[in-house]
Amino acid sequence: MLTINEPQQSASQNKHQYVWQHPVFDLLFRSHFILASLASIISLTIWLSYMTHGLALSHGGLSPLVWHIHEMIFTFASTVAVGFILTAVQTWTGKSSIKGLKAFLLVVMWVFSHTLFWANTQMTVTIALVLKAFWWLAVIGFYAEIVISTNNRRNFIFIPLLTVMATLNLSIVILDLADSSSLALHLAKTMVLVFVVLITILGGRVIPFFTVNGAKTPPIPPISWLENLVFVLAIGSAILYFLNAWFNLNTVLSATLLISGACQLLRVSKWRSLNTFHVPLLWSLHLAYLFMAAGLIGMGLSFISVFNELPTTYGFHLITIGSIGFMILSMMSRVSLGHTGRMLKIPRIVVIAFILMIAATLTRVVLPALGMVTWGWTISALCWVIAFTIFLFYYTPILTKTRL
Repeated sequence: MLTINEPQQSASQNKHQYVWQHPVFDLLFRSHFILASLASIISLTIWLSYMTHGLALSHGGLSPLVWHIHEMIFTFASTVAVGFILTAVQTWTGKSSIKGLKAFLLVVMWVFSHTLFWANTQMTVTIALVLKAFWWLAVIGFYAEIVISTNNRRNFIFIPLLTVMATLNLSIVILDLADSSSLALHLAKTMVLVFVVLITILGGRVIPFFTVNGAKTPPIPPISWLENLVFVLAIGSAILYFLNAWFNLNTVLSATLLISGACQLLRVSKWRSLNTFHVPLLWSLHLAYLFMAAGLIGMGLSFISVFNELPTTYGFHLITIGSIGFMILSMMSRVSLGHTGRMLKIPRIVVIAFILMIAATLTRVVLPALGMVTWGWTISALCWVIAFTIFLFYYTPILTKTRL
């Protein structure tokens, strides 16, 4: 009997038999860093076209300003935060986080949802809202299962924090579709302060640790009372700002924001920032944290009658661009190297991206203060787009290849 022996496929040939076996679905940081960066470039390009050339942005869906804030806070920042947290939880607990098919399904939901948000009709936004709700439920469910099953109490905090982020995300879209744009914008700005809570927690954990290892400094012992105080003040600021839409809390809100910013400055002053000038992956994190403290102080001053001419938006953009955007770029640059088994060194082109983010922050705040409003947000947006284009150019090949 004649038998024909079919050639045996090697393990490497079978490795990517299914699309979810591709390295990009090996932990969420890979796909979510790429998607969020690309989305921010597309969204800001659309927004810039709307602001400068009158591009039709709303087609019966979200109002233009709510759409812009939703894109930058949820399509960009929250996506990176989820990618980071669901990657870090594996290190925190020692239990494998989601990857493969589960990661692939999350990415599919994300892509369909945010593509529909870009179409921005009432129907597409409604469908996108449902998909995003399922995405959030899956994210929170996966995270909760990992930390609860391992009894990792230290990181239980991210379950309510992710739940608040999801609730605000869905509420903002629903309110704007119901013609309550002013309240939707208020909740969007509240979300910025929720991110301050997130940065306070994660930044306080990783920045001193990275500094000791990267700058070879002596250990940086935490100051217990200060660590507790910055956390309480960050949460208090977000809650007071939220309630300020219904109650006149300007005085107490202003005091809380000012004290919070001052305590954040005191906190970062203990982290030996001056020793990080020769390490871009470190000084970028320290500077981003300083922008957050400055933004809180700027917001606090804007609620004092003496500083009525100081718009709250200046403080917000110090936080959104200088702290959230810049810290995300720096953290993604580091995490993408560390979690793929590469040396923690970046080329000059990535340092240029960091400098562009500093320029994006300062031009968005300083130029409008000098009366050059259009130049301010135009130059700022262009700096952001170029910075994250650089990130994608350098890091996409790294994020789509197997770990070294």
